[in-house]
Amino acid sequence: MSEREILQATLRNCNPRVASILRGTVSTVDELVRVGTLVERDVSEERAYWRQRQAEHQAKSNGANKAAKGRESNPHIAVLSGNMEKQLDPLALPVTIKNYRCQAVLDTGSTYSLLQESYWKKLKSSMETWLSSRGQTFSLANGHVQTALGKVIWNCTLHGHQYPFSAFVMKDQDLTLPVILGLEFLMDSGIQIDFKDRTYVLSEEIEVKHPFLLYTSSAAISLHLALPLVQVPSSTLATIKDLVSRAEVNRTQKCQLEALMLERPTVCTESLGRTAVIRHQINTSDEIPVRKRAYPVSVARQQFIDQEVSKMLEKGIIRPSTSPWAAPIVLVPKKDGNMRFCIDYRALNAKTPLDGFPMPQIQDILESMYGASIFSTLDLKSGYWQVLMDEESIPKTAFVTKNAQYEFLCLPFGLRNSAATFQRLMNTVLRDCLGKFCFVYLDDIVIYSQNVQEHFEHLKQLFDILEAAGLTLNLSKCNLLQRSITFLGHVVSAEGVRTETAKVEAVQNFPVPTTLKEVQRFLGLAGWYHRFIPHFSEIAAPLHALKSRDVVWEWTMECQQAFDRLKCALQKTSVLASPDFTKGFKVQTDASDVGLGAVLTQDHDGAEHVIAYASRLLHGAEKSYSTPEKEWG
Repeated sequence: MSEREILQATLRNCNPRVASILRGTVSTVDELVRVGTLVERDVSEERAYWRQRQAEHQAKSNGANKAAKGRESNPHIAVLSGNMEKQLDPLALPVTIKNYRCQAVLDTGSTYSLLQESYWKKLKSSMETWLSSRGQTFSLANGHVQTALGKVIWNCTLHGHQYPFSAFVMKDQDLTLPVILGLEFLMDSGIQIDFKDRTYVLSEEIEVKHPFLLYTSSAAISLHLALPLVQVPSSTLATIKDLVSRAEVNRTQKCQLEALMLERPTVCTESLGRTAVIRHQINTSDEIPVRKRAYPVSVARQQFIDQEVSKMLEKGIIRPSTSPWAAPIVLVPKKDGNMRFCIDYRALNAKTPLDGFPMPQIQDILESMYGASIFSTLDLKSGYWQVLMDEESIPKTAFVTKNAQYEFLCLPFGLRNSAATFQRLMNTVLRDCLGKFCFVYLDDIVIYSQNVQEHFEHLKQLFDILEAAGLTLNLSKCNLLQRSITFLGHVVSAEGVRTETAKVEAVQNFPVPTTLKEVQRFLGLAGWYHRFIPHFSEIAAPLHALKSRDVVWEWTMECQQAFDRLKCALQKTSVLASPDFTKGFKVQTDASDVGLGAVLTQDHDGAEHVIAYASRLLHGAEKSYSTPEKEWG
């Protein structure tokens, strides 16, 4: 790694305020160590200075808020030396906001950008209102804490380049200057500052140095440090930034998305949620306990089991148990070679009546997104574990290890009605928006909108609903503001629905079956996309014939041809358009000696588009029907 790369990596990971001072000032590691030490000392002295000034100010004015009104003298901030006698004039930039040119003062001591209420009224359009600040408070330099009135998300122009401008609106008496650009703006814009020369460089013009303006007001700058409502861990912040960077929208909208997520830290978090909306009950046909012994495992697998149990104990998922019920642990291999921790609840499930709560139909979901052009998918973090068990049912979840017994406090995987309970929970929580702009299949949520601005409103509503329900997201598996998304094995976009590349490749790479079970697996994979393949049932007929009980297994030439034709047909599938239910449809049917076929089409913008293909085999007496009877019957 070069010295320049070391410098860049260090500045990216150090205190943002210190980094903003050092960036553009130091060029070697030696300078970084020397100057960084001075800056850290100066920041410490600055804090001591403000504590002293606050005490003096309170003694003189009996608590009057003079600093916030701009009547206090400038703070003595030494940037590159420990000389506290040196005073720095405000650093002003010539920005244009909403067609108004103004001097905005850069304040590296301010976490966020700030705007006076009177200036907001001057800049806003006639019907415009500010966004909610969600109770965001700020600590002023004199120690007073004030609440922001609201928040705006605009653009500002600097030397012909446009940057996102997100600012909190404050009362005039709480803010010394009309416009203050904080660290958030500095980091989003990538501006590099040279405090020695009092110049700055734009990321788009790295060779051009711009001098700071001499601010024309005598008002002083105060530190405006945001007091976060909930502290966002650095790892969560990094995940949010990565998620935002993948959004397929412009820079301003990405800033808006990041702000939206940071405003809801109880949803966008790495912590596991707990909902009080529903609890899982295990009803059994009788109360006679079923108890099984632990399965024998190797030393390596036992170590894995012990590690998983320790993690679940630490997270409050399980607790030690003395229950008369007990189920053994099974480790299921994953595709990546790792193991999945599961409980063998087959004996308990045999005593549990089925909960018939309906699961969503995937086809219905995919057909209901007509007109949408922007999509998001949300994934709940360990969704089942966010549902608490009914207290009386907890003993029935007990499982045993080699030398201990535990029981679940949260909904475990493997219970007969786990999926039904979770789907009921999600349908209850999202009942006001299901089918309007979102669908949910277990812990997978899809949000669809006609435009970006509408999508932001939908995201806000979803986040608020999840927050009220006590549910949290798995941010690493979410995809926000995308032009196309993968959902339940299909790729959805404004053009319609198409097959997922990975699943098609799985079919293409499937070896020639040698057993009936392998034939069934292949038909299951290929059949997932039967709506994309004309005459699917007719093509697959020789393979389905192998499943008959009175047929002796034999891989014939017909079977091989059907196998190859299905692979070939799946490679050539086109995009299926989303249906517009306000328009009419066309149905074209076809019949042969062995099966029926149909295609559903619709006119979109003067062109005919395929909505879906359908097919099935003829059975018994149906084969003797005339062609018209087959097609219309």
